[in-house]
Amino acid sequence: YAILDSGGLLVAVEHSNSPVNQIKFSTDEGQCWHSYNFTNDPLHFSGMDSEPGSRSMNVSVWGYRGDFSKWVVITIDFRKLFSRDCDEGDYVEWLAHSADPSGSNDGCVLGYKETFLRLRKDSICWKGRDFAVSKKLFSCPCTLADYHCDFGYHRPENSSECVEQEDMKGRALEFCLNGTTELLQTSGYRKIPGNRCEGGFQPERTETDLRRMCIGSALLPKSLQTEHSSTNAVVIAMVIIGILLMSAVAGVWLVKKYVCGGRFLVHRYSVMRENVEANNIEGVDDVDSQYTETEKAQFNEDSDQVCDAVELLNKCH
Repeated sequence: YAILDSGGLLVAVEHSNSPVNQIKFSTDEGQCWHSYNFTNDPLHFSGMDSEPGSRSMNVSVWGYRGDFSKWVVITIDFRKLFSRDCDEGDYVEWLAHSADPSGSNDGCVLGYKETFLRLRKDSICWKGRDFAVSKKLFSCPCTLADYHCDFGYHRPENSSECVEQEDMKGRALEFCLNGTTELLQTSGYRKIPGNRCEGGFQPERTETDLRRMCIGSALLPKSLQTEHSSTNAVVIAMVIIGILLMSAVAGVWLVKKYVCGGRFLVHRYSVMRENVEANNIEGVDDVDSQYTETEKAQFNEDSDQVCDAVELLNKCH
């Protein structure tokens, strides 16, 4: 089946193992069905569909004939079925979820009821693609059905009233809320979350702050949540910085150890003044004093290092 014209037209194909060539349609919400032969050559029906949104007046039927090698798709346009457009007189107010029109709470769900403008069953007209659903919401008076049983209470079988549990009688109902201990004073009823009822049955229920701290609740005030979030952010930032510093130090150490071979470039300067003066080598006596201060080591006259240096200087001159 398929829904067309925003619910103003219903179309369906009868389930059958034999080839079909008829499609059925209804303009009065399925009370009466009419048949239409959409082909002279029956086909094995496989499915049908229309445009998303159910605003179209076209429906496509597909299937196969004879063998499975060729599929057949037939599109049917029901627009010519309606001779006029719908106007305000073609609609009637309809209450959703209505079961007892005589009751004051008829159609109430979660404390409110909804009414819609619905096409009359005897109106044969076209709503069009611009049709918009019109609805109204009304609050309902509260009843026992709008409440849960509170802490320490329950509903006996086949009863709508909440009674106190035997093992909870005479005990104070304390619970942890927002980090503080609360004392609950209740007559046994708690409104269902999301319920919109107003007036009617209104049981007493109060929560008294006992001014005692507690940690048993997962519901913390926003100020505590912000403080915890800030502390966690600082700790995380410090950990990340520490990891980065340790990685940098380890990287420098690895480069020095494996890339540079563990050696550091060291420059040493020494001045061999005694033997140079003996050989009257010019210019050597004028060595800057800053170089003599950098090397405090003295060499003996018979040192191989001194002799090699003197020979090198002689060759240069």
